[in-house]
Amino acid sequence: VGGVPVTFATAAEFTVIPEIVADPEVAIDFSRVLHGSQEYEFRRPLREGETLTIRSRIASIRSLGANSFLVLATELVEPGGEIVCTARSTLIERAAGWCRRLPRSRRGRSFRHARASCTPRT
Repeated sequence: VGGVPVTFATAAEFTVIPEIVADPEVAIDFSRVLHGSQEYEFRRPLREGETLTIRSRIASIRSLGANSFLVLATELVEPGGEIVCTARSTLIERAAGWCRRLPRSRRGRSFRHARASCTPRT
């Protein structure tokens, strides 16, 4: 079947994860990070050939025991501003939690906007 795979939204997330990992205030030890969960909320199917803006933010941060959880929300947005898809990815850092060290001012922080093209590589 043709079309854009629903997991394309994950590729969009990968454009901002390096920025989060590199942020000294977030202070993630990526060697201790596990992927906890992934979910997608589509308002319509992705269309081959369209270009969407990627908007990502830290949706929530919490600690449970010695583990910390960061939820990254990434929206794929049409040129007119309509959200096409929201992807939520939970990252888990094992051991001492970086979430407790993250200032409240950084929670909800938005990351750079990028563009994603739904054009398949040939």
